[in-house]
Amino acid sequence: MPHASFLELLCPWPGCGFQIWFIDFRLEFVDRALYDQGVAAWESGAGLIGRCPGCGRRVLFNLNGKFRVDGDGDPAGPQER
Repeated sequence: MPHASFLELLCPWPGCGFQIWFIDFRLEFVDRALYDQGVAAWESGAGLIGRCPGCGRRVLFNLNGKFRVDGDGDPAGPQER
């Protein structure tokens, strides 16, 4: 928990093409404090950051979809999504 399925399958990074159709962060396997923070971030809509299994680049996953995360940790702006 949390987990989600996505309508848009492809990784948001140009040229990757890896299909990410489901994500399960498995936070229940980490310490309780990190689990609570992760679940709160997911439920608030802020989302969680993970790596694409295809290209290895960072992706923000939230209830609205998948978005590229730049080197500074900030999600790409709306014009770049």
